[in-house]
Amino acid sequence: MSKLLARIGAALRMPFLAAITMTCLATPAAAAGWTPPDDLPGDVVIGSRDAQVTVFEYASLTCPHCARFHSQMLPEFRKAYIDTGKARIVYRHFPLDKSALAGALAITCLKPENRAEAVARLFETSADWVNAADIGSAVARNTPGVDDTVALVTCMSSKEITGQVIEPALQAAKGGVVGTPTFFVNGLKLEGTAEATRLGDLVDEAIKAKAGK
Repeated sequence: MSKLLARIGAALRMPFLAAITMTCLATPAAAAGWTPPDDLPGDVVIGSRDAQVTVFEYASLTCPHCARFHSQMLPEFRKAYIDTGKARIVYRHFPLDKSALAGALAITCLKPENRAEAVARLFETSADWVNAADIGSAVARNTPGVDDTVALVTCMSSKEITGQVIEPALQAAKGGVVGTPTFFVNGLKLEGTAEATRLGDLVDEAIKAKAGK
């Protein structure tokens, strides 16, 4: 077990987070027109894949504003838009520190249908794992449906899983994402929880635009 924890520790010390930071600093203003790509293997899908509009969310599991969105704003949006089939949220990891990266790796190791619940749980229990010395085990304890901690930690340290987390984050940074949460709806970018209040209006506008074609 100690060897496995050392492996994930090494993964978390790799220069991924520094690369994201440097990419953000080097991103030109022209990247403002960037839009997220469809369907990536590490996606966390909240809602039906057949929803009329896709909302992309880039978030960090250690970001308090992201946690606030998921605990205070998402329930209302879910009731009005996700449960009615008007919209779905495609959540993508944009880890801002090694703890967020560890949580993102754990979630990506899960089956796609179990990831949304894990995102919610890790936001809810952040105080239990974010500052843990043994981050791999702490994340595993707080990730629902995990019966084998060793298997999860092994998965978290794999190159395939780290790539599924880091590559989309780097791509987003090159596209102009510099903080969390950042949302994209029908080509428009919203930054922060204050602008997230516009999500419903933008979904409605996108549906009307589709109907008018």
